[in-house]
Amino acid sequence: MSSASRFKMQIYSPRWGQNDLYQFIKTKDGWKFENYRCKGEVDKGGNPLFYKALASDSISYPDYLEGYMSIAWENVDALNKKQVQIIFDGLSEWVSASENDLNAARTGRNPQTGEEVDIPASKVAAFKAGKELKQAVK
Repeated sequence: MSSASRFKMQIYSPRWGQNDLYQFIKTKDGWKFENYRCKGEVDKGGNPLFYKALASDSISYPDYLEGYMSIAWENVDALNKKQVQIIFDGLSEWVSASENDLNAARTGRNPQTGEEVDIPASKVAAFKAGKELKQAVK
């Protein structure tokens, strides 16, 4: 695969109500990262610029995202461009899903006192790796 292959992630931004574009090109030690806000060199896991860009757009992301970014970097040379893009698409869906899934507000009980407590709506990360992503990572 060409070392200059560009991989794209489109992640939903609740701040803007649309998908933002993040682009990666594999380098010797990590990725060349680019989006509308910033660009530069990042490590295999996307640190520091990718996560700063997500934070600046108020995008929360799953804890293990950095590890999966590193796995994608390690597999770029072994896979074709389409397979790697499938990995990035799956990661994009995972991050976007963590932004879009909410538990509805509800009434609960304090287990110590038994009194009713209002529980506000909360975000829930929900992602299930699809068949193509599972095959691309193997």
